Amino acid sequence: MPLPAADVIVEDNYLTPAQEHAYLQPEAGLSYIDQEGRVTVIVAGQWTHEDQTQIAHALGLPADQIRVIYPAIGGAFGGR
Repeated sequence: MPLPAADVIVEDNYLTPAQEHAYLQPEAGLSYIDQEGRVTVIVAGQWTHEDQTQIAHALGLPADQIRVIYPAIGGAFGGR
């Protein structure tokens, strides 16, 4: 079934400015040494293993000495 004709058709080229992601979580974290001697990091993110690898590299520690905890996940929409 064909669509009915529109009363008005507006055609043009439209540009929008760059947009900043508006994360639902704060850009902050907390870390401590847990009872097993691991560096435990509580932080917002999306890729725990990647964060674990990067933190281990930055601290010069093996990855099994780093524990990354994500509290409730908000909407990062690929920006974190």
